[in-house]
This record gives sequence, C-alpha cells and structure tokens, in this order.
Amino acid sequence: MNRKSYQYPLHRSTNEIPDEIESPEESDGSHNPLESLERFHSRPGERTQIIKVKLPVNLANVNLEVDIFDVFNLIKPIASVTNVEWSIHSIDMDIILPTTNFFSKGILLLDLEYVEKGDNHGTGTLHSLKIHVPWSKIVKVEWILPPELSCNKSKEYMFTETDGNDPTFHREFSERLVDKLDFQLTNLSCIWNEQLLENEKLLIQGSATMEIDIYQRQCVDLRDLVSHA
Repeated sequence: MNRKSYQYPLHRSTNEIPDEIESPEESDGSHNPLESLERFHSRPGERTQIIKVKLPVNLANVNLEVDIFDVFNLIKPIASVTNVEWSIHSIDMDIILPTTNFFSKGILLLDLEYVEKGDNHGTGTLHSLKIHVPWSKIVKVEWILPPELSCNKSKEYMFTETDGNDPTFHREFSERLVDKLDFQLTNLSCIWNEQLLENEKLLIQGSATMEIDIYQRQCVDLRDLVSHA
C-alpha cells in the first residue's frame, strides 16, 4: 500500500514564531468541525484535495397505506374488548432498480385484551389474544435524489505477438459496485373498529399507514458539505 506523508515546516526558535492575534470570528466561540477537518487535510499553497466521506443519503420517503378487513374465529366468547394495540411483526421491502416499483409485504400483530363471558351472568376473566394480519402492496416511489446504480462492462479482443505465434483471445470484465438500499420504518398509525359477530367471530375493519425512509450510503465530497454548512 502506497502511503503519502506530509512534513509541515516547524519553527526553529521562538523568535520565528509569529504573534497570534485572536480574530473576532475565532473569539465568538463558534466552531465548525467540517471546516477544521478540511483545513487539516490541506497544505498551504496547495489546492484542497478531494476528501470523500461515505454517508447515508435520504433518497425517498414512502407513505404506505394498507387496508385491513378480516374476520377471525374466537376460541372463547367475548363479553367486551378492553384494549387493542397494533405492532409490526415482520416486514419485507425491496425496489428492483432502475424501476421505481416499491414491493412490500409483512404481518401486522394485533394484541387484543378482552373479558370472557362468565357462566350464569357471572363476571368473566381477562384474557389476551394475539392475531396476525398479513398484507402486501406495491407502490411507485418518487425519488428526492436518484439512487446510485451498479454497472458493468466487458470487452473481447485478440492479442498477437510480433514473433508470429498464433493470436490469443482475451476477455475483460469490470464492475462498479454501490451500496444496497436501506429501508427504515419510522412510523405506524392504525385506524379501525372491531365488531363481535355471531358464532364467536371478530370483524376488524380499518387501515394502517406506515412511513418508510429509503437510504443509500454514498460517497460525498467533504468540500461540498463545508460549502453548504
């Protein structure tokens, strides 16, 4: 590995050290770490080198709305529902680049607390029931910034030596790799109503809205970050 080292000039005596005057900009207490890092990697009289940093870039925000309509069989008769909570049991998301089709599927988990019907009009006991609600949906994504795409190329050529030997056939392949997309679920909101039906059945009807952020780690020039800071 080739390494480049810099030797900064050092003052040989205290007489050569210039007096430092504190400027108003330095005394106001403000400090930008990006500017300090850029100055550290630049030499006096030289053009600032490209300093690459790899950061997650927000490419899109998806609002996914899923309809909920299902009937569930109950093991025990329910007198009343006391509490209902929703959560994500599992979720799979993908985008087949370069298309904008966002594929998603998963399972919502319904945690239901209810009071069981008592015998002879007595007070029932409190129970908890977990119900899996599967869903799947495909939507179009509107990019805030375009994702980086991997690409490859191949070549074929003949190689002939000057000594007159038979030519040889060569192939060449190269590929540019990028980071995969990262999907982050940031919010889940559910609106629904439940109805107790005959024959010990429970009807759940409503909708679930999920907010999903799409990221990709990309190389960014540090100077661009400093100029916009």
